[in-house]
Amino acid sequence: MGAQNRLPRRQKYAKIGSVAVCPQHHAQGAPAALALKRAGRQPSAHKPPRPLSAAGHGQTDQGDRYMSQAFTPIARSRASYYCKGSPVHFSMVELFRMEATGETVVTLTFKNLYSRPLQRLVAHFRCKDKQGRVIGEDDFVYEDVNAAEGETFGFDDGVFVSDVPLGSVEASLVSVTYDGAAHSLRGCAPVALPRPQALSEAERRYVEGVLHIGGLKYRPAQAEDGWRCACGAFNYNAGLGKRMCTECGADKAMLAAAVHEAQRRSVPQRPMYDASMQVLPTQEASAAGASWRTPPRGV
Repeated sequence: MGAQNRLPRRQKYAKIGSVAVCPQHHAQGAPAALALKRAGRQPSAHKPPRPLSAAGHGQTDQGDRYMSQAFTPIARSRASYYCKGSPVHFSMVELFRMEATGETVVTLTFKNLYSRPLQRLVAHFRCKDKQGRVIGEDDFVYEDVNAAEGETFGFDDGVFVSDVPLGSVEASLVSVTYDGAAHSLRGCAPVALPRPQALSEAERRYVEGVLHIGGLKYRPAQAEDGWRCACGAFNYNAGLGKRMCTECGADKAMLAAAVHEAQRRSVPQRPMYDASMQVLPTQEASAAGASWRTPPRGV
């Protein structure tokens, strides 16, 4: 059977756990490609998908086929870019395997940054195989979202089903609707984020213990329009000075202090003195200008 180019619109999939992106250079306005990283084997989730009413073109009668599937997460990639000026950001792509068929389901996660509830989003995706060939491309419409400021959505919407192993997924923003008015996002160019730097195991344990927050794997980093949290989330503030991570809730200043202290603790302390250290010369108590001598060890 060939790859399915499209999943029935609004066919829902349960989110199954958590799965990380290398920045890729792309032209202004072009979608940013996410190189997929493999996730460790996790138990299958036996919670069935949640079907919603279909929306947009491409509706089919295949929804029943996915109703009782078990899904296993196989890859996750955090977005390696943000869209400057956009009130909604793409956060991550996740892949799940349908255990009964072996097919791969793609989900995309987005975050509303605007103070008004997000009602509708149109996003464009392009899926490629391991050889870089496009095997599926389409717009996907997220209807009746009603996501509040800082809320993520889309993580349980399957946008594509394929029986071909995927090598990368590209996603770009098309339009968003607030208060019944649609706004084009095609002019919001993607800006690449620096590659995240991982905390050592000892640093991670210390930071998580101090802040009482799990999943803090990276050193926080500042970007032009926001900052990346230790959980991996990019917090776009555009000069608004937002200090709390919208995903894990970490305070930016407290996080920075905890990471700094963790790094300080990880550096071995040099002893003040031991027998192997060089003995400094001393000046004889004779007349000024007399020669210097080195006393014997132990003095």
